[in-house]
Amino acid sequence: MCGCDGQICIAELSALPHCGKTKCVAQHRGASHKLGLDPDSPFKFLTSGEDAIVFAIDLRQGQPASKVVVTREKEKRVGLHNGTELLASYNDEDIYLFNSSHVDGAQYVKRHKGHRNNATVKGVNFYGPRSEFVMSGSDCGHIFWEKSSCQIVQYMEWDKGGTINCIEAHPYLPVMATSGLDRNAKIWVPTAKVITCLAGLNSVIKRNKQGRDKDRQHHTHLFESHMLWFLMHHLTQRGHCPQ
Repeated sequence: MCGCDGQICIAELSALPHCGKTKCVAQHRGASHKLGLDPDSPFKFLTSGEDAIVFAIDLRQGQPASKVVVTREKEKRVGLHNGTELLASYNDEDIYLFNSSHVDGAQYVKRHKGHRNNATVKGVNFYGPRSEFVMSGSDCGHIFWEKSSCQIVQYMEWDKGGTINCIEAHPYLPVMATSGLDRNAKIWVPTAKVITCLAGLNSVIKRNKQGRDKDRQHHTHLFESHMLWFLMHHLTQRGHCPQ
């Protein structure tokens, strides 16, 4: 279990109405939103938190076996682990693919561009029987990439609002579930009789980039204004200090 207090806990399930004793196996320095199971081992799993650290936990050991620091920026999280790779989704940034066998501070392997992760936290996942694809929510809908080439191969519009926050694939069927700012969730299945047209995708990508650049410029101006106010306030306080 993971939570907003950053604690990663395990509990033994029973037939009783309440769980057995819980045990804390790791502690993030911020909220933890996601954990991924190792498909090849019932003892291992990965957790991610707002401290930008991914813990690799083996329940047979007394402490986390290793950690991966994916970035030192604020507002980030890792979406899912498929056994050998990590997907990292950044606030108002791109999606990065890491190799979990690398040491701390490893460089990313792939970078997937085109979506927008600004208004709310967006889910990101692998898709396909061999994790051939990467899929992500977006402020504009949701987008599929072919993992190795990083090329967008599918784009589907959610609704009038457009925003997709959560996206989960069925473990072995070509079915997925999505949810956004609307009050309902949607189930997607491959029943279309014609191939999806990607017309308009370039305009969406361009609009996403323009929105991101505009927000970054706005935040930079806010930072500069705050620093100017801080310096003026500091100088004013010094001027009133007794000599």
